[in-house]
Formats: sequence, structure tokens, C-alpha cells
Amino acid sequence: MDSKCDRISQNSLAKRRPLSKYEAKFKRLKRVVRETVFTNAAICDEVVRLENKVARAKEERKYLLRRLLQQQAATETVKLPLTTTVAPVTSTPRPAAQSIAQLLGEVDKRRKKASTKKKPGVEEPAEKVSDETPTATKATKKARPNQTKRRVTPIPLDNSGRPIFPIELGLLTIYCLGEIVPLPGYFTAETIYPIGFCSTRQYVAISKNASTWLYTCKISDGGNGAKFEILPEETPGLSFVGYTPSQCHLQLLEAINLSRGTGTVPVDPKGPEFFGLSHPTVQNLIQSCPGARKCSSYRWTKFEVSRNDSEVYAEEDASVNLNLMDTSWSKMPFASTVSQNPTLLKEEGSETDGPSSLRTLLMSQIMK
Repeated sequence: MDSKCDRISQNSLAKRRPLSKYEAKFKRLKRVVRETVFTNAAICDEVVRLENKVARAKEERKYLLRRLLQQQAATETVKLPLTTTVAPVTSTPRPAAQSIAQLLGEVDKRRKKASTKKKPGVEEPAEKVSDETPTATKATKKARPNQTKRRVTPIPLDNSGRPIFPIELGLLTIYCLGEIVPLPGYFTAETIYPIGFCSTRQYVAISKNASTWLYTCKISDGGNGAKFEILPEETPGLSFVGYTPSQCHLQLLEAINLSRGTGTVPVDPKGPEFFGLSHPTVQNLIQSCPGARKCSSYRWTKFEVSRNDSEVYAEEDASVNLNLMDTSWSKMPFASTVSQNPTLLKEEGSETDGPSSLRTLLMSQIMK
């Protein structure tokens, strides 16, 4: 009993005596650590809340972007008839100083002319109609070309709405769009040449030992303008360089005809098409890049997303599209031998006919 009382008295004395320097510092640190833990927990909860808010904002942005594109497509289709109806009204200006009586008199005269029946000998109303109709037709003809749109192939996008590279468009593959330089020499009225643009395309091989090669197309800065380059993957030391894409393409076509024979490919340079710059999907992506609006003389093009496979853009030139070489086989040097021997159109042991077998036969003749 006495020991218990002594222990209680010692504890009370310990509580009463002043704390030492280290004990006070320990309690203060303990309090700071507790407050830091609570603050950290509150910050973590706020970070989670903000992340959820950002994810929701991204989803709303995607939804609003889709709705905006749909509304733009709908309004552009509605604008076409409105431009044709308004144009004839502006073609007949009236003097500003006219009294109300004069205007009412003109209205009465027009009503009387409209109510009178057309006489067989009178040809004046027909002449007036013929004078007014050309203006209306001219207005409609001028308004329609401005509303022409091109179809864009849908491409995969990431969470932020940016395209996922590489973009495969048939035989054409886009690896990088580059950066737009809004200065003369880096764009034309039809095409923008972004610095750093890179693409590849399958086309006829220069060597007779292969049927097709993969060509890399690049755009770099030439100082006063864009510099274009076509590099065959199979021959690293060979390159075709020019200050327009058509110059590079012309050099490539001449090299193929020089190696394989005159007339192997049509010498019709289409540089922007070969690089892929004029493809609707690529052109739409380039127009959406920063700096495109600063290209003053560039003619803006309107695009619509294709809804089915029949609206997909197809290259219709044999100097660009390898698949069209089947239709231009009659221009090749060995076409006469094939036409004289129709049995050559079937390879020995082949079970299928058609463009694929014909193309393999023609390529084998080229390699010989």
C-alpha cells in the first residue's frame, strides 16, 4: 500500500516539474508530424479529385469536338442553296433616293405585267427573262465550286484527340507531319510543306532484281525554302533531291525507265501526290497544325469524314499508285510479246487469274 502511494506521488511530482529542453522539442516534433500526415492525406484526396475532373473534362472535350464537326458539316450543306438565291438580288441595285409613291407605282406595274397573258407576237418578256437568267446561272456556277469538299479517311486518335503514328493509308504511310513555316517558299496555293515531314511509299523498284521498293520521302529546310528528298530503302547511297516535290518524283521516274526500259512507268511527275501531301487525310491534318492560318496565299480546303468504304480516297495515277500499273501494262516494252502470246497470261501451275497474276507476270518480264 505504501509503495503504491509512493509511485503515485512520484508521478504527480513528475507532472508538476518543468519539462526539459529535449522533451519539449520531442513533443513539438510529434505535433508537427501529426499535422503533416493529415495535410498529406488531404492533398492526396485533392489530387485524386482533380484527376477525375481532368478525365471527365477530356471526355467532354471529345464529345464537344464530335458535335462541332457534325454541326459544321450540317451548316456547310445548308449554306449552298442560300448563296444561290441571294446572288440575283444583289445584281440589281436601286437608287437610294426614291419616294414611297414611286416604289408603290413600280409594284403595281409589275403586278399588272404578271397578271397579263402572254401574247404570241410579243417577245419582250422573254427577252427580259433571258437577260436575267444568265446572271442567276452565273451566280450558281460561281457559288458551287467554293463549296466542294473532299472525303477524309477516319484514323485512330489518342485520348487527347491527336493522331497515332504511323498512319497507314494503303501503300502510303505517314510517320511525321513536321512543323509549318509560314514563309514564302514553304507553301503554295495548293499545298503546305511542313519541315520534318516524313512518309514512305511502295512503288516500282529501280533495280530489275526486285519488283517493288520502299521509298522514304522527307522534307527539310533548304534555307530559302523547303528541300525535298526521296530515298530508296534498298540503296542507302542513292537519293533524289529537289526544291519541289515534282522534281524529285521526275528524277525517280526517269531512273526507273533508265534501268528497266523506256515506258516502264509513265513520266508524269506528281510530287505532292507521291509524298502524300495532297492526300485528303494528310492535308486535313496539316491544315489543323499550328501556323497553317498564317500561310496567306494558301487556299483553304473543306473536308468531310467518309461514312462508308465507297467514299475512300483513291489515287488514280499510275505514276503514284503501284496498283494501277496493271491498267498501264500496255505501255511497257514487253507488252507486244504478251499480246502476241495470250497463253503467257497464265503462269504454269497457277490456279487464279486476274490482275494479281497479270502483275506478277509483267514484273517477271521486267526482271528478265
